[in-house]
Amino acid sequence: MKQLLLALTTIVSLAGVVTAGETYSSGKEIKQVAPVPPPPCPKWTGFYAGIQGGYERALFDPDLSLSGLWIGTATAPSAERDGSRDFGVNGGQLGGVLGYNFTFNNLLLGIEGSGVYTCARDSRVDHFSDPNIGLYRVSTSVDSHYLATVGPRIGWTFCKWMPFITGGAAFSDLNFHQSLVSASAAPNTEGGSTDNGHVGWFVGGGLEYAITDHWHIRGDYKYADFGQHDSFSSDFATGFGAPMHSRIELREHVATAAIVYQF
Repeated sequence: MKQLLLALTTIVSLAGVVTAGETYSSGKEIKQVAPVPPPPCPKWTGFYAGIQGGYERALFDPDLSLSGLWIGTATAPSAERDGSRDFGVNGGQLGGVLGYNFTFNNLLLGIEGSGVYTCARDSRVDHFSDPNIGLYRVSTSVDSHYLATVGPRIGWTFCKWMPFITGGAAFSDLNFHQSLVSASAAPNTEGGSTDNGHVGWFVGGGLEYAITDHWHIRGDYKYADFGQHDSFSSDFATGFGAPMHSRIELREHVATAAIVYQF
């Protein structure tokens, strides 16, 4: 009996050892996989430069007023109306951008200058008649060649995205010509022209995206206003006493896309 109990005890002990060995040597341990870290956010601080191009709508607002012997004539209202009609000129633009960014956590503060060549030009000739002095025409032409801006930029970075607002000083040129010509009366021409650079202001905003740590793309919009600057007065060559006074206002709506290299 003692031998039987001893044999059973030995069998049970061996079975326990075999079972334990199978449990710990099965090789089916649970492996924990570490999550992949997100890619680092790009560096926004420092100098950047790029090229930009886009679309412009230039609004030229001339104003013609007649005085002296023009007052009370049938010609004056028609001439002033036709000589004061606005121009809305659509055109393309191409240029560059340069700036520097400072970052404070997600807040971005920068200074930026940009310049583009524009193609905004138009002209118009209007005819009308006076029952006493016959046929007249008003000729008007406008032309602007460039737009440059400089000012601060404020943005908020969302890793690779950065919306921003901007504003500051704007610079542009304006070539304005206007004349009043009589086909029958003498003296028959008065008018003038100006071609000057002007300083105005602009506001705008946009959205920039970092493709890599160095290459960025962006789109923005700017509104520039140069006020009413260009003006001149003219009378007929012999001082007929019927002077004309011309002046013009320029405003610009600009939408651009740019590719920028962040140094």
